[in-house]
Amino acid sequence: MKNKIYLLTGMLFLSLQGLHAQADKQFWNTEMKKIATETSNADWINIKPDTSINPLSFFINHKKALGLGESDYMVLYKTEKDKALIDHYRYNQFYKGYKIFGGEFLLHARDGKLLSANGKMIKGLNKNPAIIISKEEALQKAKQ
Repeated sequence: MKNKIYLLTGMLFLSLQGLHAQADKQFWNTEMKKIATETSNADWINIKPDTSINPLSFFINHKKALGLGESDYMVLYKTEKDKALIDHYRYNQFYKGYKIFGGEFLLHARDGKLLSANGKMIKGLNKNPAIIISKEEALQKAKQ
C-alpha cells in the first residue's frame, strides 16, 4: 500500500512538472526573450533594464510576446502613483468587445519606462461570442 502511494505521488509530481515545462515553453517565446529578465514567468514579468518600453503602448507593441490573439486587447481602466513614485497602470482584457473575467494585468513604471508587469491573461480564445437572449430576458432571469 505504501509503495502504491509513493508511486502515485511520483507520477503526479512528474505530470505537473511536464505541464509546468510546457507553460514555460509557451511563455518564453522569441519576443518575450527580448524584453524579459530570466526571473520572469507568466504571472510576473520583469523588464530588462536596457529595454525601454512605454507602459501605454506595451500591449499593442508586445502582443505577440504576451501570446495575445488578434481579437484580444487590453483596456486601461485605472492609473495611480505610489509613495515611491512608481506609476501603476491597471488593464482589463477584452476579446471581440467582451470583457474577459479574470483577465487583468498591472504595469509598473517609473518616468514613463516600464519596470515590470503582473497579472493574469486568458489566452487561446477563439470562440465567436454571441448574445442569445435579449437584455430584458436577462434581467427577468436575474430577478428569479
